[in-house]
Amino acid sequence: MATQNDEKIKTLLQSIETKKTQMGQKPKATWLTNGVIEERNINTITTIDVCVSLASQLISKQDSQTKACEFLGVTVKDCSSEITDALSDLKLRVQMIQWDAEKKKLTALEKQLKDLRSEDLKTEDALADITKSLI
Repeated sequence: MATQNDEKIKTLLQSIETKKTQMGQKPKATWLTNGVIEERNINTITTIDVCVSLASQLISKQDSQTKACEFLGVTVKDCSSEITDALSDLKLRVQMIQWDAEKKKLTALEKQLKDLRSEDLKTEDALADITKSLI
């Protein structure tokens, strides 16, 4: 027999499953650059702070290049397209880091909730899984 807490746990697990579905798939790494920004492999960046620091450096560099382009009389596009691509890649990397963090959080909550279920509910869920696999 399921307890009152089991009903609450079921509701919370359904909520977690809904959030996982809303997250969709992890953004794919389709870099516009070669994946190296300021001598850092973008695939190895694991924190948003590092992305912010790199973006700050690139934006400063872009501003300097814009002024230099104006001084030299060349178009800004020639000077800044590489930096714009790198900034786009950093933005994508931030999205990937955020997606990973949210997925990790939801998975941890799900595990916590499953551990809190009563033995009756665990048995009920196991039987339901077995029944699904036989159909």
